[in-house]
Amino acid sequence: MKKYLILLLALLLSLSLLLCACNNEPDIPDGSGESQGGTSDSDTSPESEGKEESGTLKIFENGVFNYSIIRAESMPKQVLEKVSALYNSIVNLTGAQIEFSTDYNLDYVQSGVHNPELCEIVIGVTNYDETEALMQEAGYGNYVYRVIGNKIFVLAISDEILSRAITDLEALLTNAYDSETKSIVLESSDIERTVNCNATIDDIPAFLGGTLEQIFDCGGESQTLIFKKSDLGEFEKYVDKLKDDTKYQLISERSMNNNPFYVFSSDDIILNVSYTAADKKTRISYDLLSKYDLPRYDKNYTSDQKICDSLLIQIGVNPDDNEAHNGMSYLVRCEDGTFIVYDGGWGSNETGTTPRNNVQLLYRELTKYTPKDMKPTISAWIITHQHGDHVGAVSGFIKKYSNQVDVDQFVYNFPAEDQPISTSNDKDGRVFDELISQYYPNADRVKSRAGEVMKIANIEIEFLYSLELFASTTTTYFNDSSTVSRLFVGGQSILMSGDMAPDPNEILCKYFKDYLKSDFYQVSHHGGNGGSNAFNKLCDPKWVLWPRGSMDWSRVMGLDRNSYLTGSGSKVEKIFPAWYQTTVINLPFNGSEDGYTVYDN
Repeated sequence: MKKYLILLLALLLSLSLLLCACNNEPDIPDGSGESQGGTSDSDTSPESEGKEESGTLKIFENGVFNYSIIRAESMPKQVLEKVSALYNSIVNLTGAQIEFSTDYNLDYVQSGVHNPELCEIVIGVTNYDETEALMQEAGYGNYVYRVIGNKIFVLAISDEILSRAITDLEALLTNAYDSETKSIVLESSDIERTVNCNATIDDIPAFLGGTLEQIFDCGGESQTLIFKKSDLGEFEKYVDKLKDDTKYQLISERSMNNNPFYVFSSDDIILNVSYTAADKKTRISYDLLSKYDLPRYDKNYTSDQKICDSLLIQIGVNPDDNEAHNGMSYLVRCEDGTFIVYDGGWGSNETGTTPRNNVQLLYRELTKYTPKDMKPTISAWIITHQHGDHVGAVSGFIKKYSNQVDVDQFVYNFPAEDQPISTSNDKDGRVFDELISQYYPNADRVKSRAGEVMKIANIEIEFLYSLELFASTTTTYFNDSSTVSRLFVGGQSILMSGDMAPDPNEILCKYFKDYLKSDFYQVSHHGGNGGSNAFNKLCDPKWVLWPRGSMDWSRVMGLDRNSYLTGSGSKVEKIFPAWYQTTVINLPFNGSEDGYTVYDN
């Protein structure tokens, strides 16, 4: 069977090459064929004529580029762009025809091996035997150039660092071009090097298990190493190694449906390590302490410090009463009189039948429920994600009320700026960072990670989902970055799903199952695309918080994805819609009519 499969693949590749030969498109490599630059006059692939015994590499001479370019079959877009830039630069410089292919070229498909006689520049984590050994040399934060036989290997595990390695190689070859002799000749010693691009990640203790699948860029100079095919035993050995290392201090540990999550800290970094049994993945995330802070955990709070009851406040933040959609804004008052805030809703809107200024509305509700003679204080402002209906009011509030309201910590996990889901300024974490620096320079900044916990007075918060749980899958849907968390207060739980999207929904169901069961549930994405009956059943709430406008309330209620919450057999005791109202629920909630109040805003 395998023999026939190989023959079939070879036939398909041959057909692809024939089509490429008839193609009049510009000569830009796309990895789909053996050569995008045509065939040489000799009608042979570059062989050992490019390499001499002395270690001299005749890359280009007599109008012939002696090396073909081979890239890994699987590469993200940003790395492919660098490979194309390298190819185009050399073609434009030399005018030569350059053979280009992936590591699954026709010769490899037919024979299962790579011809050692061919002179090749091999880029990325390929199926070449030499690559596996070089990966150990590369480490997490380096790139390496190595000359092995007739081949030049360019390798880095991180996509970001590999992109840099390719750019540096382009510069190396360009600078070596001799315009008089029209040649590129290098010594092996000119090429061979190991360059450290990230000393922080290289300094993290190595995980000896599984296979490194990806180094995921988390933005803000944070990264996550993702190891597939790992097992719990390997993970526990790694945790023990960190515990024994005097450089690291254990900050917290939590098991969620038998998925262990640990947070460590050193003098320089915050290290989050986790294992998810459903897909046998180990994740190691780091954040620089120069940019981010540890989540606050008040271990010393006791009930005799209580100065007020806890409240759950849902603020309806429609732009005006002609709008069907509703943003999201929640306050949770702690027993010490401070607040945990989720998002903030749309920005101010002074038009419409009933115009409302959500910046002022948020301030009004904060001051209204702050205990007498106490300055309004937000102990944790949690931003689920950067869509305008969630953070539109946040920037206006920060600019207007920074002198009237204290903020102890901002909690968020925004995607990296160069990811495809970050395409505009309102989704750029740098803008938010600059705003905090200007108006709240002393506030902590916490990059929320799945498995982290914080405690403020009598309320504990655990984080269930952040974007690194989605990796290593590529996403273009911004709601995939929406943080999911849960609060525990007075023996009750409140699951805040933000705008949880369908894929994170499936991830949470797969990882956590019945662990998701909660007393309150904030319906994901306002009842739109993102929730599911499977998730709702696992959550199995008594009471539902629904951030939605009134105009299409009945339509959204009737959607099949919401039927577990709204159908005739639903176990839900009460649904609290946002509309244009403020709903104030006493915590812990007794379930009765006198346990909450609702008024128009």
